[in-house]
Amino acid sequence: MVHSLECKHLELSIFQMNLLDNKLLLWSAFALSLTVFPIIYIPRISDYAFQVLDIGWEWGIIFGMILVYLVITELWKLLKRRLRRGENQGGRKMTAKEKNLPRFETMAE
Repeated sequence: MVHSLECKHLELSIFQMNLLDNKLLLWSAFALSLTVFPIIYIPRISDYAFQVLDIGWEWGIIFGMILVYLVITELWKLLKRRLRRGENQGGRKMTAKEKNLPRFETMAE
């Protein structure tokens, strides 16, 4: 659910995006998060259909891992923004030679 919101834009932070632009994505993430609780906590559903046990302290691990994922993803996006900003200094695009990228010979030349 968090991953789908993070993938909405490849460089902008989740805090810089307008999440209300895509209401279908937002409602889908909300509905999916609501379906987790009945699956785990309603006895007939959890015992017979999914055969899962109630979780308690494991919620701490779940939310901790979500936080770790958010921090790593936001740092990655920050790094991408900084590299792109350094790439476009002076308002012009850098050539492949300036980026130290190899030049490949093609048949299309």
